[in-house]
Amino acid sequence: MERLWKVMNEQTRNNRYYPSKQSFKNDILNFFEVKLPQMASSLVSRLNDNFQALNPAS
Repeated sequence: MERLWKVMNEQTRNNRYYPSKQSFKNDILNFFEVKLPQMASSLVSRLNDNFQALNPAS
């Protein structure tokens, strides 16, 4: 989830000003509906199901 968030953040929020909440929302929706499907194959190396198991802190 964090990796997907990072990609979405890079594509929508970084170095951008949104004059309204609605324009910000529209850009995020556009990312998921248009940009993400177009770039999905290039994200295979960044988005995967390899999880790291962490030991509980003592």
